[in-house]
Formats: sequence, structure tokens, C-alpha cells
Amino acid sequence: MMKFTIGFKSLKVSLLSVLVAALFLFVSNVPAYAISFPSQSDVHAAVDQVQDNVDQFIARSQQALTNTIQETRTAIKTLPDNLEAATAELDSNHRKAVLADLQKAQQKLEKTAQEYEQYAQQADAL
Repeated sequence: MMKFTIGFKSLKVSLLSVLVAALFLFVSNVPAYAISFPSQSDVHAAVDQVQDNVDQFIARSQQALTNTIQETRTAIKTLPDNLEAATAELDSNHRKAVLADLQKAQQKLEKTAQEYEQYAQQADAL
């Protein structure tokens, strides 16, 4: 097992050496004109573009945050009125439901009274 580990390490070192040698040969054979670096003005233009993009992002983020804060303030200011309206609507709906239940009960009682009245009339007729 130990020989296998040592052999594996040797293989890794050998492969790494070959890769370094190949890289050296590749770099030494590349002509100088093939490697070009951007000019200082290109770098400054790219940096300015990035800075402009960052500034625009910051401005949009600040505007979105300001809008959200305004909407939240408006919602907080109108919250009591909205709660009052919702409570009034809930009370109204509850009253309507209770009234509807009472009307149904009244109709049932009237129907039952009519049935008893008919029953009493039939009993009297006998």
C-alpha cells in the first residue's frame, strides 16, 4: 500500500513537471505581438462604465426604497380608517346574517302556526 502511495505521488510530480514544461514551451513560442494588453484609456473607460452602472443601480435602489417607504407611510396613515371601515362592514355583514336567520325562523314559525291551525280546524270538524 505504501509503495502504491509513493508511486502515485511520483506520478503526480512527473505529470506536473511535464505540464510546466509544456506551458513554458507554449509561452516562449508565442510572439510578443500576439499578447496584447488593453490601453490605459480602455481600462479607464471600462472602469468608468462600471462606475456608471453602479451609480445607476444605486439610484434605482434608492428610488425603489423611497417609494416603498412612502407606500408604507401612506398605509400606516390610512390604517385606522381602513380598520374602521372593515369593522363597520363586518358588523353590517353580521347584522345582515342575523337578520336573515331571524327571518328564516319567523317564516318557519308562521308555517308551523298555519299547520297547527289547519290541524285544529280538522280536529274541530271531526
